Amino acid sequence: MFTIDITASKIVWVLAALFGIYAIYWLIRNLKDPYYSSAIKTILVILRTVAILIFIIIFLDIKITFVRDRQVKPEIAFLWDLSQSMNHVGDEDFSVTDILRSSSYREIDRQTSIYHITNMQNPRIVTEAQLRSLPVDEVISDNSKLIKFAEKQARFHELVLISDGRSYIGESLGSIKLSDKLTLHTIGVGNKTKKELLQLRSVRFPDHVLQGDSIAVNWSLENPSDESIQTRLIINNVKENVFEQDVVIPAHGMMIYKKTFSPLPEGPSTWTWSLEKENKRNEIGSENLYVHSSAIRIVIHANPPSQDISMLTTVLSTLERIEVFKDKEWKIAFPDEKPDLLIQTWHPLTEPKIYQNIPSILLYRDLENSYQTSGELSIVGLQPYLNFNPDPITNARFWKSLPPIQVANYKGEGSVIMKTEQGRPVILENTKDQSLLITASGLWRWNLAGFEKDWDGIYKHLITGMINNQIRRGGKSYIALDDKIYSGIAYQPFNVGIEHYHFELLDQSETSVRVSLLDSNYQEIYRKELNTPSEKVTSFILKEAGEYFVEAEIFTHDLLLESDTAKILINENDMEDRYKSCDANLLKRVAMRHGGHYVQIDDLDSLKYFISTDKTWKPLTHLMIARKAYFLYVLMFLMLCIDWILRKRNGGM
Repeated sequence: MFTIDITASKIVWVLAALFGIYAIYWLIRNLKDPYYSSAIKTILVILRTVAILIFIIIFLDIKITFVRDRQVKPEIAFLWDLSQSMNHVGDEDFSVTDILRSSSYREIDRQTSIYHITNMQNPRIVTEAQLRSLPVDEVISDNSKLIKFAEKQARFHELVLISDGRSYIGESLGSIKLSDKLTLHTIGVGNKTKKELLQLRSVRFPDHVLQGDSIAVNWSLENPSDESIQTRLIINNVKENVFEQDVVIPAHGMMIYKKTFSPLPEGPSTWTWSLEKENKRNEIGSENLYVHSSAIRIVIHANPPSQDISMLTTVLSTLERIEVFKDKEWKIAFPDEKPDLLIQTWHPLTEPKIYQNIPSILLYRDLENSYQTSGELSIVGLQPYLNFNPDPITNARFWKSLPPIQVANYKGEGSVIMKTEQGRPVILENTKDQSLLITASGLWRWNLAGFEKDWDGIYKHLITGMINNQIRRGGKSYIALDDKIYSGIAYQPFNVGIEHYHFELLDQSETSVRVSLLDSNYQEIYRKELNTPSEKVTSFILKEAGEYFVEAEIFTHDLLLESDTAKILINENDMEDRYKSCDANLLKRVAMRHGGHYVQIDDLDSLKYFISTDKTWKPLTHLMIARKAYFLYVLMFLMLCIDWILRKRNGGM
């Protein structure tokens, strides 16, 4: 079967037709020429006709396609994992030559056409001789590249992957999907893998649990392995299982859990996390919790008496689960204990803190009485206790519209949170000293003047928020990373957990969270906008070892609320040396999913029973392009040479 394609333009066709007409006229004249004998004239006309036809075919650039069917051997691709881990996965060293010499391979080779694909970073097809000379020393494993490369060739009937199943970058073997027409077999090299356990991360109890409080506990489970882990999680508290649940964590995945437990009696308790499978229990971590008495115990101290302290006491007395003591009352009732929180008038020289190393709210009193009327107040940081309205513009307007107060000229330690329009600090945070500092007097007026105003309740919000900030949780107000130092391996994904606080105070529709990777010079190298502000886990991959940083930022109405930064230590990828075993289960699953079989290298002889050796009919196509068919030029030249020789031998020109 053949087809003819004519690609020349109309002008070329007209020229060829004119030439053909003239050639016919010329050949007829040659037949009538009496100079040569009839036999010689006939031969000359035939030679010239063939030469002219060849010239016309070349001139018209005719393309002729020949197609015929023939039986061909099936084409098989052997995919070779030559990474360093293959050198120490079993009791004996891995040898490419041993497989090539095996009877099973030789029999498959006789009945099929075998191609060899290797080099996981830049896959290529090599000959058997080249394969024998290649060292087993690739530093990174990415079997998916070999498989995808073979699939793109669109010529192979079956693939055979020879590997230990350890593939650390690229698409995981557990998720890879090939064409339905492609069969994948796997040959496992090495001893079977020992099962890995889930890792416990980010256990977080409430910072100050009171007797009678329900206990909201957050924790994370991370799967560091290359395959999904299904097991049963058990949490035990004081010899009693308080939580049991079947869990399934995908490969390199991380799941965050939140559970509220019943109140506990006052005192310490130990919580233990364990995994149970097939009646075997493995402890993966434990945390201690202390339950305080049934109320937050606050000591109030002012010397001399203060109207601000009096208003504070009045507001606190209306709140549930808060007990207020004067200094003398506390020392009589609890002579050997410290309160949970201290609120007092304070000056570093004349009126120091009466209790050290506990959270405190300090009302600074200026000895020189150099107070200044505040005017409008502005917020430097949007802490929860200052976030009275979710809209930052409206919130700032509320604080600016408050009755003026008297502000001291404080120049001590602390981060400014609120200040006057003249620049004097009004509220400061001193995390080192666990204290919140108010450098003004007259705040009590905010509680009186706020009645039936838009900002009614702002004073109570401020005071209760400050207490909550000091008691319930230290550190971050809205967002925090779940660790201070992360560690990982080059080319391996690592998970970053993100903790959120006080989201109920924010406008959710105008809130966003961004997580950035920074190099050692704090230059941004990658940024990820989370799909939802409440997303709690995100993953990254870094390809080079070194020191990095991760920064989480939360924005509301395009205003940066808060950020948190942690260090990342990425080590050289040592995965080729870390796991000295074969992930047989993974290789079995990937083979079964693609209609193939799994064979352990010790049972290599059985492979020949699974490879199809049936020949198939395949169309064989030959394409001849006239202007590139050099044999036509030779044939035309040969016709003309014979023509010339005949004419010379018969007395012609």
